[in-house]
Amino acid sequence: MKILLINYEYPPIGAGAANATKNLAEQLLKSGCEVSVLTSGFDDLLGYSVESGVEVIRCKAIRKFQAKSNLLEMLSFIVSCCWVICTGRIGKRFDAGIVFFSLPCGPLGLLLKRLFGTPYIVSLRGGDVPGPESSTRGVHKLLSPIRRVILKSALAVVANSEGLKVASLKADPICDVQVIPNGVDSDFFAPDPSMKIDDGIVRFLFVGRFHEEKNIFFLLEQIQRLRETVGDNVFELTLVGDGPQLPGLVELIGKHGLEKFVRLEGWSSKGELRLHYQKSDFLINPSLREGMPNVVLEAMASGLPVIASNVAGNRELVMHKYTGYLFDIGDAEGFHGVLKEALVCGAQVRDMGKEARRSVVERYSWAAVASDYIRLINQN
Repeated sequence: MKILLINYEYPPIGAGAANATKNLAEQLLKSGCEVSVLTSGFDDLLGYSVESGVEVIRCKAIRKFQAKSNLLEMLSFIVSCCWVICTGRIGKRFDAGIVFFSLPCGPLGLLLKRLFGTPYIVSLRGGDVPGPESSTRGVHKLLSPIRRVILKSALAVVANSEGLKVASLKADPICDVQVIPNGVDSDFFAPDPSMKIDDGIVRFLFVGRFHEEKNIFFLLEQIQRLRETVGDNVFELTLVGDGPQLPGLVELIGKHGLEKFVRLEGWSSKGELRLHYQKSDFLINPSLREGMPNVVLEAMASGLPVIASNVAGNRELVMHKYTGYLFDIGDAEGFHGVLKEALVCGAQVRDMGKEARRSVVERYSWAAVASDYIRLINQN
């Protein structure tokens, strides 16, 4: 079976969905499929290459940053890919496509179907599903007719969590949505006790885009409050990532004198990210919404308990006081209490970390994810 994966981001470009695309591509390859990926170029990464056995086609785009992309840059990717598809350089030879994000990538799946009859699956990731965020509500409303055509024309629509399925059906009650969760490479993301630093400091970690929906300003406000409550030399927070809120975060850190407690590490490679997980005591994910967060899966596989907002996606992974802690969005007192408890839970941290790893190793694997996608293609 010949399968084309389409995502505007693919490592080393992008974040969670990019890594998910790569892991799925490599697992489909192991399952006996011929796999190609259509994605955007960046700097010298252009044209055709073979990466870990997967054919990668990187189309020209006006993308400026490795870690983030705006609407105009996404549009440039779509236009470039349309040219590649319409000229017949790809398309006719694929049995099926898997399109990550209904928008911006969905139109490319629709084009493949209209030109060559190639069936496609839409893999919803979270940001492409309308939600309550003020920053994207208008764009989602404007593009809803296009999105619905893309979803109705798909061979199948997949969400990576039950919560995302519910949100999609609420926004677009026009087709069935199936759930195939993200997987995690639990061999690569694994604990390493030798990396822990036994100096009495609790190390919190945040990984992700510095974007409004990640709720990082709320996190920093509570970190400042925690500092006022417990004093110095008790904890530190490492922020790994990049995004449009970086200048504001730097300003806030300086304003409150948090430089000693908060470290900005920038975007990290997969290997560097593994080290961050192994050195930390807790992952914090205070997002306003999630699909099935890759960073939570990776952290748990690395033996980290997770402090997470009680939203769909997070609560499907984190069991309160067993594999970490959940707090309600906007509940500053509840979040503050969880942070204080994390500082004094002692040996319980190790127990929660062991349980976190056990739960994701047993329930989430890329082999199972690839098998589910192949099943969807074969049954339709």
